[in-house]
Amino acid sequence: MIGIWKGYNDGYVFTAPVGSFDPNEFGLYDMTGNVLEWCEDCYDEDYYSKSLKENPKGPSTGICRVVRGGSWFTGPKGVRCAYRNRDDPSLRNNYVGFRCVR
Repeated sequence: MIGIWKGYNDGYVFTAPVGSFDPNEFGLYDMTGNVLEWCEDCYDEDYYSKSLKENPKGPSTGICRVVRGGSWFTGPKGVRCAYRNRDDPSLRNNYVGFRCVR
């Protein structure tokens, strides 16, 4: 099965190699849609309503960690930089990973 969205086929069954597609308007590659990005922040559904508005650090405790950015497995509404969800760090799958930068 190539392409999980009806009428869309990027040529990859799951993740695509880094840099497979054009960069965004800021010149950044692979910011959405390949894998969800693990974040250091613990997850709290209501955290933003009670946190600093600028650069919130996330709650200091929690079982789940924040994941962002959508993946090949995420539906179209979830493939955006602001997409925020959670996952248990002990779980392993092929749609959550790390964003490596240099």
